[in-house]
Amino acid sequence: MSRITFVMFVVISLAACSGGGGSNGAPTISITATAAPIISSASAFTAVENQTAIGSITASDADSDSLTYTISGTEILISSTGVLSFNAAPVYATKASYTATVSVSDGVKTTTQDITVSITATAAPIISSASAFTAVENQTAIGSITASDADSDSLTYTISGTEILISSTGVLSFNAAPVYATKASYTATVSVSDGVKTTTQDITVSITAVNAAPVLSNITNCSKANENTLKVCDLSATDADNDTLTFTIDGDDASLFSVANNEVLKFKTNPDYESPADENNNNEYLITLNVSDGKLTTSSSLKLQVLNVEENQFGEGQFGTSVME
Repeated sequence: MSRITFVMFVVISLAACSGGGGSNGAPTISITATAAPIISSASAFTAVENQTAIGSITASDADSDSLTYTISGTEILISSTGVLSFNAAPVYATKASYTATVSVSDGVKTTTQDITVSITATAAPIISSASAFTAVENQTAIGSITASDADSDSLTYTISGTEILISSTGVLSFNAAPVYATKASYTATVSVSDGVKTTTQDITVSITAVNAAPVLSNITNCSKANENTLKVCDLSATDADNDTLTFTIDGDDASLFSVANNEVLKFKTNPDYESPADENNNNEYLITLNVSDGKLTTSSSLKLQVLNVEENQFGEGQFGTSVME
């Protein structure tokens, strides 16, 4: 019997010479062709920009042969199991669609499929909070940046400069508590990123001044006065906001005093040590000294002692030596 070799895989059936074969007694040879691979996956794919994953080619072979996957070009890769990926992450603005030809072979027959990969642009984060903030001086709180992402990506918040800080959730705060008199407005640029795209917003933070209460000073200078002298002391106070200050008095013996020119505390009439006019008749005049900036008032209780001045042959004089009697 002759040996017959075929390039393709065949199934050879030899019939016995007796009772079979052709009319001339030659053996009968039946040839069965191998089945080509079948690609069952769709030819159209979509992929999100800035990442390499695409999808997979699904193929089968009726003869259960091992399959080999290849693809045309260099932009798209295919693994030994048919997984598709980009050689470099695509950018929608640069190229929105890719084509290639996939080949699946069982070693004998090859099936091809033209595929198309459409790129989907990722959505940039959206900042929905206002760009203008107000903050009270002498504290660090400002407010929050509100942002969202259509792709539900995790967002990262950053801010320019060092004066204002931003947390991982968008909360704004001052690095150091602001003082209105030093700086009344701050600006910065907030950036919100989804890892691929970044949205920025210029913000302004206006500082609101907190009114500071005035502070009385040199009160001890007003604690003693010589008899027969109208003037008690010069009034002094400071105000951090540089507001106009007004002095007033009240208290048990306030009716005996006045404030001259908003700067001098005076008796209305000369005090007489020998004839005290205070409510307790003990030369200790009780008053409350007030200073106001128009919004806030600071007060200080004062016990003013009238001192005796030694009398001489010319009578009581205001320039004598003051002594306690």
